[in-house]
Amino acid sequence: MEPDPLHSDIPTIDLRPPADYAARHLAGSASFPLATLSTRSLELPPASAGALRLVAADEPSAAEAVAFLAPTAGRGWTIAETLLATDELWATAARVGLLEHGETSATLWSPSPHLPRLAALVEASLSADALPVRAVDLGCGRGRDVVWLAQRGWRVVGVDNRRPLLDDLHSFAARAGVGERVRGELLDVHKRRDLLAALLGGAHVVNLARFMSRSLVDEVVAAMPAGSFLAVHHFLEGAVSLKAMHREIKNGDADKGNLAPGELRARYAAAGDVLVDDEGETADGRPICSFVLRRGPAPFFPRATAVGYASLLSDS
Repeated sequence: MEPDPLHSDIPTIDLRPPADYAARHLAGSASFPLATLSTRSLELPPASAGALRLVAADEPSAAEAVAFLAPTAGRGWTIAETLLATDELWATAARVGLLEHGETSATLWSPSPHLPRLAALVEASLSADALPVRAVDLGCGRGRDVVWLAQRGWRVVGVDNRRPLLDDLHSFAARAGVGERVRGELLDVHKRRDLLAALLGGAHVVNLARFMSRSLVDEVVAAMPAGSFLAVHHFLEGAVSLKAMHREIKNGDADKGNLAPGELRARYAAAGDVLVDDEGETADGRPICSFVLRRGPAPFFPRATAVGYASLLSDS
């Protein structure tokens, strides 16, 4: 039997314009127009998870994509194969049953690893009259976790102090079909901690993934309603920065940086019930912890005072 060159478990991204993708594409591929790679990289599988296969309109497009994606300074994706969108490719795809038409694009990304367990804990604890789940993601960036939670039916506010990232979040949510359940809020929570109580007052969940400031989390815990959940997914001591050529991530001032093993439990156990306190590794081998706290009714730290700031999670 003739070997089939197109069946593959390798994630495939199609770099052509959306209209060309809709006209015909490989089954299971994802549409990533070349100009969007820099803003949609979080929608790709983790670079450490394996290789990518590219479909490009021509050689220059393929070369530009490879230059952006290929590993540099220890980070990036391995490119296993590049296919040009020729009549021969589509004829082969049709012959082996891998030719598709339409705008539907495969999903290649996944959320931070702690989210599925967090979502299960939260949803199991809430009564039907408390739904939909309302969450705030602090330091949300381009919003992979925000979009994933919104796809479960949650209503999510993503908070970041960088407007371009929030613009990307809104575009991402629209592509995923959850734009009506996602709101991006431009806010520097380090500078406006007086707004935390209002921001978090209607939330069932506060999520922080790879975003850490100890004094900020202290005030978040103080501002959270009783019964709500705090979820933290952050690097442990010894983790390195892939943006700085594998140098150890420095703590800088004592308020920021990597966590010590068991630090979150020791710091917040008095504030409620610790439901998750796990240590492991990212796909690229860096130490990381997952922590979930359900806020108790007892006071923890003095609450921040909110001044003139309506809850972002209100129905208005």
